[in-house]
Amino acid sequence: MDHGDCRPSYHRCRTRTLQVTRMNYSDMGKIVDWDNDRRMQILTGKGKEYTDNVDALSNFKLNAERLGMHPAQVLSIYMFKHINSIETFLRQFSQITEDSEVQDSSEGITSRIDDAVNYLELLHLLLIDLGIVKLANSEKV
Repeated sequence: MDHGDCRPSYHRCRTRTLQVTRMNYSDMGKIVDWDNDRRMQILTGKGKEYTDNVDALSNFKLNAERLGMHPAQVLSIYMFKHINSIETFLRQFSQITEDSEVQDSSEGITSRIDDAVNYLELLHLLLIDLGIVKLANSEKV
């Protein structure tokens, strides 16, 4: 079956009802590096809008105090907003017919995935900060 010309910058080749991905390890590594660079810019850029410039995780801690919750629970509320949006996007795949297309919102699935991954990273950082997760001996900050 011919899927046409697939270049790494497109990531996908279109068939009638299925997205066929041709991902080799070299392209995967490049894309993950690009994604991580973009996510770091988002994380550090947006993060400063929500914190006190001393504690990068203060937003979750302050709201936890306000609401009588654990900071990780507060973080999960923010994270699940993005997970729910990704789930809504993925539900479309069960409804695709030969003549239909997958619809993406104005925000875009990549942006929603970036935010969800960043919240998972923030969760890891919060758990380290609270002493719940320990860095391995070889990992120094």
